[in-house]
Amino acid sequence: NTFFYSTGYGGYLYRPIRGAKESLMEKVARQAFSLQKEDALDLPEQVFETRSVYMDEAQSKAYEMMKKENILEFKDSVSLAANELAKICKLREITGGFIINNEGLSVKISDSKIKVLKEIIEEIPKDKRVIIWIQYHWECAELKSILGDEAVILTGTIPQKEKINNISKFKKGEKRFLIAHPKSGGHGLNLQMCNYSIWYSLSYSYEEYEQACDRCHRIGQKYKVLYYHLIAKNSIDEIIYKAIKNKQNASEACLNMLKGE
Repeated sequence: NTFFYSTGYGGYLYRPIRGAKESLMEKVARQAFSLQKEDALDLPEQVFETRSVYMDEAQSKAYEMMKKENILEFKDSVSLAANELAKICKLREITGGFIINNEGLSVKISDSKIKVLKEIIEEIPKDKRVIIWIQYHWECAELKSILGDEAVILTGTIPQKEKINNISKFKKGEKRFLIAHPKSGGHGLNLQMCNYSIWYSLSYSYEEYEQACDRCHRIGQKYKVLYYHLIAKNSIDEIIYKAIKNKQNASEACLNMLKGE
């Protein structure tokens, strides 16, 4: 009753009175303080590296067609972006090497990003485990087919029991690769036995990105943590990565790009 009043049908909806937020925050501030992770923990350094992906001719042509015309005709498939937000998704699909057509089927366009991924994996010592962060089902399926029995999956589409089993296998070193979506693997997991992460495709959310990176960089990590970002040149990938690093709204930055701002 000090800070809220009841309203709505039956009086079960509570609204704050004028000045309630400021008053409550002042009371909380007296009892609280903020501490950054780097101020409290002695952890190894984090290294963030970008690897440029150069889209091949077919991929570049598909990208420009979708960007300018909101439609892509590729081989026997047609993909249409009904609005600007849909166009952003389509452009992201294309930089990943595929497109979802109007029938809901995934059509492969290019291996350009996959080739760079393979190059990075070749550079990583074979006794080291690797997390590969993805955004789309096609990316997950394609990478699993390439990495085979060395990889397990952590996405929202697999049963909980299988998720637990896959995480256990990765932690024990029975599987070298964990292909994960940030919404499934970005919170609550301790993966400090791994110090290599590859961002095949980025999340729009800085919070998801930060939480996912912190799966490795936490108490118990003994080695320098390396993060590789696969960024298609002159594409929406660059816009999203810049927004994430600056803690900005990535989807808004993409819309501004389409408007030419």
